[in-house]
Amino acid sequence: MLPNKHSTVILKILYPTRNSMYRILFSLLVSFLLQASIFAQTPLKDQAITFNNDSTQLKGWLNLPDGEGPFPLVILIQGSDSQPVRQVGYYRMMASHFISKGIAVFYYDKRGVGASHGDHQWATLHILAADVAGAVQKLKTHNQINPDQIGVWGISQGGWIGPLAASLSSDISFVAMTSGALVSPHQQKLFDYHNNSFIRGGLNKNQAQKAVQLLDKILTYYEVPSENNREIAQSLLDEAVAQAWIEKTGLLKNELRGIKNHQIWTVDQIGQLRKQVSVFNWYAKVNNYDPLPTIQNLDLPILAIYGNKDSIVDIKGSISLIKKLNKESQNAPIVIKVIEDAPHSISRRDDNGQLIFFEGYLETLSSWILNQVQ
Repeated sequence: MLPNKHSTVILKILYPTRNSMYRILFSLLVSFLLQASIFAQTPLKDQAITFNNDSTQLKGWLNLPDGEGPFPLVILIQGSDSQPVRQVGYYRMMASHFISKGIAVFYYDKRGVGASHGDHQWATLHILAADVAGAVQKLKTHNQINPDQIGVWGISQGGWIGPLAASLSSDISFVAMTSGALVSPHQQKLFDYHNNSFIRGGLNKNQAQKAVQLLDKILTYYEVPSENNREIAQSLLDEAVAQAWIEKTGLLKNELRGIKNHQIWTVDQIGQLRKQVSVFNWYAKVNNYDPLPTIQNLDLPILAIYGNKDSIVDIKGSISLIKKLNKESQNAPIVIKVIEDAPHSISRRDDNGQLIFFEGYLETLSSWILNQVQ
């Protein structure tokens, strides 16, 4: 059985990219990133460099510190945003800070964005990590880069990609991540929705808990389509509709958008959607990715920075998992830094309305990196 003509058309319009599953992260994070000042203290020179992941060519820009190299290098990995990287002041400000400290910086347009080829909408985390590994492969031969001092930094979704990239490339010598969830995209999404949609949408505590349970079962069904999983999700949806709080969840505008008469897609329809709609491909191939085994197997320095006012990532849960890893692992402990009063982006508005980084954030990153390469 195929989706009917009406539902297919709706889905092609309403699910143009998998970024719909990060609607809160995208709207909050990108609003901070795009509005960050591009007037960096240290001017950027942006040397264009192309690199490949298999047959896909990507383009990025290298910025070198003043003086004679070779220099240590950090590669910046974007979150789930899909803007050309040089249009995002957040990353340019970071680059400016790093080169002022003697650290070279490389940032690039993610696949399918700006000057890079490919399609980021259908890319899995492993493909995005392989893109990073491709950049490392190219840059380690640059005469101004120390090939033994190449590391990566990623924010948000980049917190999953960075460690994955290090697992693919033995040339990566350190990993730093900001606001990186130590749980699967599935679990991270439950936390995100609870804080930024269910509670803010007006649900009481009991309703919010039931909404989380509903979303959990919807995602489970999308990930593993079966009649049993569909029946469980549909039963919870029927209850939410009967109690009249489903409209407050935001689910009908996102994960359930396009369904008719509150009837979840059939198993056959899910099979077709996986071929037509990138977000359903993401559900199938990425949503249950567990970052812990990857991180646990990395024998290199790792820094994890969080803002204690993050409403998108469960920092208490992530920090607890890191501490457990540190206790059980024979590798060097993961360093944890928490920035007080900071949100997901670790940036805020000053009195003039200009977005700036929280005090100590960039200094923490650069000093930690320099300690690794001394």
